[in-house]
Amino acid sequence: MLNHDFFVTKIEILDRQGTVVTYRIHMVSVNWLNLSSTVNYTNYGKNPEQLFDIIKNVIKLAELNVDENTFSIVKSDVKLNYITNGNDTAASCIKYLLSRMVYYKQHDSTWKFIYYDEQKKQYKLFDMSNIDTCNGHRMIVLSLFNSTAEQLF
Repeated sequence: MLNHDFFVTKIEILDRQGTVVTYRIHMVSVNWLNLSSTVNYTNYGKNPEQLFDIIKNVIKLAELNVDENTFSIVKSDVKLNYITNGNDTAASCIKYLLSRMVYYKQHDSTWKFIYYDEQKKQYKLFDMSNIDTCNGHRMIVLSLFNSTAEQLF
């Protein structure tokens, strides 16, 4: 069962056979609207902050819920000062900040992700190397040659 709030953006009548009408309903998640809202954030004038602390603050500015537990467990080696520009949305901020984890000189050595827990309606962090966030599963095997080696684990 899916329990989530959506806004209907469009309704189309696809077909009508007598009294039977087939509709198509276009919906957008409340979360998407919040993630696409403009946010203003800066930590200039302070010491550089840890990457996930900035992300947590941006998510909260978008009026979304974060799981305080996973945000306190998962840490990043990346610390920076960050300021949004006039057109930044929560989603664009998070995308940029997550790119800082891997594409720059100061980066993290393990994969870390943000995901949405639809049961608790919270954004959570997942760290591949932290047993408290990944339930003990630590290995992903990807074969560049489409071999059966991926099935061994």
